[in-house]
Amino acid sequence: LYFAKKGTSNVFTVENVAKMRELEDTLVGLSSYKDYCLRDLDTSNNGCSIVLSPVRYLENATTQTEIDEKVREMWLDRNKEKDGTLLHFCKDFNNITHIECGITKTIFRFGLPLKGHMNTNDRKNEQYKKLDDWLWNQGFFKNLESFRSKSIQDPVHNMYMTFFQQQMFDREVLVILGEDVMFAVYSLCIIWVLSTFYLKSIFLASMALLHIIISFAVSFFLYRVVLGIELFGGLNFISLYLLLGIGCDDVFIYTDALKQSKMFARGPGWTFEKRLGWAYYRASFTMATTTITTGLAFLMLAISEIPIIKYFGIYTSLLLFVNFVMVIVLYTSIMVIYHDHFGGFGDNTRWFPTIRSQVYDEAEDEMESPEGYSSPNMELPPSRLGVFFKQVYAPKFINTRKGRFWVISTAIALAIASSVLASQLTIAQQDLKFWRDDHYFWVALDSGDEFKKESQAPIKIREIYGLKPPFIDRTGTKETASGDLGTPLYDDNFDLSNPRAQVFLLDRCLEVVYNKTESLKLLSFDKQKIYGKCVMAAFALWRNARNESFPMPISTPKGRSLTGGIQAPSIFLNEPFNELMLEFLGRPHFAAKYITNIGFKNTDNGLYANYLFNEYAAKITDDDSYVYKSTVVEAWDDHMKQVNSKLPPSIQGGKAYYTDSQFYYFVWERTQSRFIPHSLISIVLSLLLAFILICLATRNWMLALITCGVISLVLLNVFGLLYIAGLQIGAIESTLLTLVIGVSIDYQLHLVIGYSDGKFDHKIDDREGRCEHALVTLGPSILAGAMTTIFSTAALLFATIVFFPQFAFIMVSAAIIAVIYGIVLLPALLSTFGPEKEQCDIYLPQCMKISSNIDSSRSTSFVTRSITTTKRSLFGYIVVLLVLGSLSVAMYLMRGAQVEEIKISERNKNANNDLKNGSIEMPNFSDLTVGQWTEFHPGNDTMCARGTPYAFFVRKGLPNAPMILEFEGGGACWNPSTCQSATGTFSDTVEGTRASFRRAISGKQRATGMFDEQGPYVNFTHIYVPYCTGDLHWGNSTVHYSESLSLHHKGSFNARAVLKYIQSQIPAPPRILVTGCSAGAYGSWLWSQWVSKMYEDSGENTKVFQMGDSGLGIVSDSFLNESFVNWNVVEGGAFPTFIIPENYLSYEANFMVGITSAKLYEWGALRFSNHTFGQASSAYDWNQAYFLKTMEQGTSADLFSADKVVWNNKMNSFYDAMGISRPPNLVHWVAPGDYHCSIGPRHYYADFVGEPYFRRLHN
Repeated sequence: LYFAKKGTSNVFTVENVAKMRELEDTLVGLSSYKDYCLRDLDTSNNGCSIVLSPVRYLENATTQTEIDEKVREMWLDRNKEKDGTLLHFCKDFNNITHIECGITKTIFRFGLPLKGHMNTNDRKNEQYKKLDDWLWNQGFFKNLESFRSKSIQDPVHNMYMTFFQQQMFDREVLVILGEDVMFAVYSLCIIWVLSTFYLKSIFLASMALLHIIISFAVSFFLYRVVLGIELFGGLNFISLYLLLGIGCDDVFIYTDALKQSKMFARGPGWTFEKRLGWAYYRASFTMATTTITTGLAFLMLAISEIPIIKYFGIYTSLLLFVNFVMVIVLYTSIMVIYHDHFGGFGDNTRWFPTIRSQVYDEAEDEMESPEGYSSPNMELPPSRLGVFFKQVYAPKFINTRKGRFWVISTAIALAIASSVLASQLTIAQQDLKFWRDDHYFWVALDSGDEFKKESQAPIKIREIYGLKPPFIDRTGTKETASGDLGTPLYDDNFDLSNPRAQVFLLDRCLEVVYNKTESLKLLSFDKQKIYGKCVMAAFALWRNARNESFPMPISTPKGRSLTGGIQAPSIFLNEPFNELMLEFLGRPHFAAKYITNIGFKNTDNGLYANYLFNEYAAKITDDDSYVYKSTVVEAWDDHMKQVNSKLPPSIQGGKAYYTDSQFYYFVWERTQSRFIPHSLISIVLSLLLAFILICLATRNWMLALITCGVISLVLLNVFGLLYIAGLQIGAIESTLLTLVIGVSIDYQLHLVIGYSDGKFDHKIDDREGRCEHALVTLGPSILAGAMTTIFSTAALLFATIVFFPQFAFIMVSAAIIAVIYGIVLLPALLSTFGPEKEQCDIYLPQCMKISSNIDSSRSTSFVTRSITTTKRSLFGYIVVLLVLGSLSVAMYLMRGAQVEEIKISERNKNANNDLKNGSIEMPNFSDLTVGQWTEFHPGNDTMCARGTPYAFFVRKGLPNAPMILEFEGGGACWNPSTCQSATGTFSDTVEGTRASFRRAISGKQRATGMFDEQGPYVNFTHIYVPYCTGDLHWGNSTVHYSESLSLHHKGSFNARAVLKYIQSQIPAPPRILVTGCSAGAYGSWLWSQWVSKMYEDSGENTKVFQMGDSGLGIVSDSFLNESFVNWNVVEGGAFPTFIIPENYLSYEANFMVGITSAKLYEWGALRFSNHTFGQASSAYDWNQAYFLKTMEQGTSADLFSADKVVWNNKMNSFYDAMGISRPPNLVHWVAPGDYHCSIGPRHYYADFVGEPYFRRLHN
C-alpha cells in the first residue's frame, strides 16, 4: 500500500495515521487472514508475520509533536530491525533532513504452503487459486478499493492511497484488456452505422461487416495453423482497426463501381450481370493495386529485428490480401443476393428502407434510357458526394488556378513547418508505459520508484568470459515461440586451470574496481566491495587465507593401481583447479554470492568450468536517458576491445562480452538505437515499392512521382504532429510510422488510379477532366473509407492501456491528413502537373500491363466478354480457395497429429518421471541388468517429510562381487526453526536425487567418487538410499511443530524397505560396505547394526564394513535427547537396542538419558567385533561445524572460521576421551582441510586430502 500526501507536504499527520491504522486493522481482521499470511513462529500476532508498516511506531501518538518525535525515532532505528520495517517508511530515505515525508509504504506479506498442502510445490496452481480467490472474494481487495476511492474524494485529510500486488495485477490486467477489447465492439457498431448510411442498406452493411470479421478469422487460421507462427501479440490486435477501415474502403469502391455502371455502361444489352462484370473488373483492379501496395508497405515491418513488430507486419499484410480475396468472392455473392432478393441497385422492390435523394432518383431514371455505352460526361453521378465533386468542388476549386495556388502554397508551408518540427524529434528516452498516468497501477508502480534507496542493490554490469561469437546459436529455433531462444555458444577450449588465465581474470577485476569506476560508469570501490562479484579475486583470497597457492598450477591426470589389480580412475593427483573451485563454491557463504557467476560442463573427466562472469555495481538506473545509456555502451565497448586484445591463450578461443544483470538495460539501448534506422528503411522501401507498383498500374512515371511525393508529405506532417504532441520515436511510434505509409498509400493510390482510368477507359486527355473523373468516381469511396478508419480507431482514445490511445492518436491524425491530402492536395497537383494525353507514359510489354479490362485497347468486345470473364474469374477464385482450404485443413490435421504425438510423448515421459503416491515398482533383482541403475518405488508406508512418495536406486553388480549400501546425506531438522520451509536445513523430497540419477544414466553428467564408472567399484552391487525425512534415516513419527508445520519423520520406514529388499532378493555378498556422507554417515552407522544382525541371523559369512563420511558425531548435549524424542527413534523400532550392554539396561530404566554418540559407536563395535566400523572427516569440516552451531543456538546460524576451530577442538576432545577403551574394530581418520564429504566428489581419489580416501578405505 502506498499512502501519499496530495502535493508535497507531510503524510504523517495524526488524522492520516489513524486512517492508515484503521485500514490495516480492517485487513488483518478479515476472516481466515491467518490462513494466508506469511507465518511466523511468534504467536502474538495470530501466528502471522507482522505487517511492515510505520503505523506501529506512530499509532499511539495523539499530537503532531508526538508524531514528529516518533518519526525521528524511526529514522534513528531504521537499521536495527531484521524484518526491514523501517527501510522503506519514507521515500526520502537517504536524504531525510526534517520530519516531513510525502509518501510512505506498508507491506502485507502472504506465504505458501497453504493449509491442507504439504509444501509450496504441492498442487501449486491450486494454492495460488485459493489465495487469489481469498484476496478477491473475501474482502481484501474490496476494502482496499473502497479506501482508495474514498481517499481520492477526501477533501479533509488530503491523502491518496493506492496499492499493488502481483496476483491482483495479473487479474486486473485481464479485466482491463477485456474492457479495452470491448472498444472493438464499439468500433464495429460505429462502422456498421457509417456503412449503413453510405451504402443505404442494412443488409449490405451487415454483410460487409461480417466478411471483414471472417477475413480476420481466416487470416488468423492461415497465420497460426498453416504458417505455424505462434507469436500473436497485443500489437496484432490493432490490425483489426486497420482492416475495418481498408475493408470498408474496398466494399465502398466495389459498391460504388456497380452503382456507377449505370452511368458508364448503359443500353438495352447491359443487364445486371454485365454491369456487375464491368464493376468487378474496375473495382478488382483498383483494389488489387492498393492491396498489393499497402500490403507490401505493411510487410516492410518484417525487416525489424523485434519479433512482435516483425510478425505484426506479416499478419497485417496477410490480412489485407485475405480481405481482398474475400471482397471479390464473398462480397460479389452478397451483392448478387441483394439484387436478386432485396431489389437493390435500382430495381423497384426494396426489403429494407433506403436513404435516397431526389437528385439521385432522377439520375437513376435518366440512366435507364437505352443509349448504349455511355461517355464519361454524364450529367449526375449516383450520390450526393459525387454531385458535389462534379458540380462544385472540381470546377469551382480544384480546377481553378486560384484554388490550386492556395492548396499547393499551404502544403509547402506545412511541409516547411513540419520539417522544422520533425528535426526536433528524438529517440524515446524512457521505457514503454503500460498505464495512464492517473491509473492507480501506474501510481503504485511510480510510487515504488520513489523508494529507491542507498541500500537497494544497483543494476550490475556483467563481464562474461567463455562464450564465442555470435554468442547464441539460434539454429533450429523458432523465433515466434517466446521461450525458444537458442543455446549459448561456449568456447570448447576455455580453460581456467591455466595459471595465466587465473591471473588475467584477477588482474582485470582489480583494474576495473581500482582504476576504471569513473570511466565505466561504476559505483565507488567501497560499493564494489558490497555489490561487486569477482569470482577469481574471492577464490584467490580464499586460497591465500588457507595458506594455499594462487594461481594454481596446471594439473596432470594420472592413474592409480592398488594391490590385487584394482584400478582407480584417471584423476588429478595434485590440486585440480576445477575440483577446488567446486569446493570453494560449496561453502554456503561463497555459494550465496558466487554460485551463479561460474558455470561448469560435464566431460569424461568430470566437471570443468566453461564460463565465468564478473559483476560490477553500475552507476545506472532504469530511468536513464538514451543519451546516457549510449555513453555507457560506448565506454564498455572500448573496454571490452582492450580486454579481448589481451586474452591469454587458454581463454582466447572465445570473446569476452558484457551485459547487465537485469538483461534489459543494454538490450533496450540497442533496441532503441534501431528504431529510427528501421523506420527509415521501412519508409524508403515502402515508397520505392509504391513508386514501382504505381508505375506498373498507371504506366506513367509522373503519376507515380506525384503520388509518392504526396505520401512523403503526409508522413512529414505526421512527424511534425508527433513533436507537437510531445511524443518521441519509440517502439510504438516507429512501428506506426510505417503503418502511416500504408494508410496514406491507400487513399492516394485510389485517386491516381481514377486519374489513370480517365485516359484508358474514357479517352479523357486533359488534366482537369481526368481529375474530375477521379474525384467523381472514387472521391466518395475514399472519404467514406477514411471516415470508417477515423471513427473506428478513435474509440481507442478512451482505452486504459497507454498503447491503444497512442495508436489511435497517430492513426486518426494520419488518416485525417492522408484523406485531406488525397482529396485536396493530390487533385491540385494532378490538375497542375499531371500528365496529359500520352505524356510521361511508360510502354510495357503486354505481359507486364496491369490495367482495367475495360481498356478498349485490350478488349475487342467488352460487352460480350465481361460476364463470361467475370464468371471464369469467380470460378477460378473459388477453385483456388477450395484448394487452399483443403491444403490448410490437411496441414492443420497433420499439425494436430504431430502435436498430439508430442503430447503423448510428454505424457509418457512425465509418467515415467512423475512419482505417484501409492505406486509400487519393485522388480526382482535377478531381472536387473548388470551395471545399470534401476529406480525402485517401495510404496506402502514409505514417504518423505511432507508426504511425497519415496524411491531408492540399485545398480546390479557381478555375481559374488562386494556390495555398497550408501545412505544419502542432506542435513536434519528437529525443531520448528530447523524444519520450516523458509530456513529448513534438509531436503524434503527425493526429486533432486532422482533428477541427478536421470542425468547420470542418460550420460549428461559423469558420476564421480564411489559412483565413477571408471573406478574400482564399477562391478560391485551398489544400493543408494535417498534421504528426505530430516531424521538421519532414524525416525518413525509425525510431528506437529506448529499449527501450519507438520512433518513425517519416516526415515526408518524407508530404510527398512530397502533392507527387506536386500534380504529377500539379493544373495549375500562376501563383503558389504555400509556408508554415507553427512546425515548419511549417521544413517550408515545405525543401519550397519541391522545389516550385521541380518547376516548374523541368516548364518551368512558376509563381512560388514561401515564408514561414516563427515559425520563424526560431534553434537550438542541436548541434540540426541531432543531429536530421539521427536523422531521416535527408540519406541519406533529403529534404534538397535540389541547393541546395548545388559548391565547398562539393568541400572538405566531410561537408557537414553545422558547417552552420547561415543557410547553408541562403542556399543556397536563391541556387539559385532568381527566387523569394522569407522568414521572419516577433514579436520575443520565446515558443514559439521555449521550444524554444531545450529544445534547449540537452536536455529540456522551463519558460520565463521572460529566456529570451525571450536568444532575441531570438540572433535579432538571427543576422540581423546575414548582413549584406550575404544574397541580395535572402531576406527576414525582425520584428513587435513575443512572439506565436507569425500565419497561422492572426485577428490575421493586425490592427494590433497592427505592419504586418499579410497586408499584408506581399501586398507
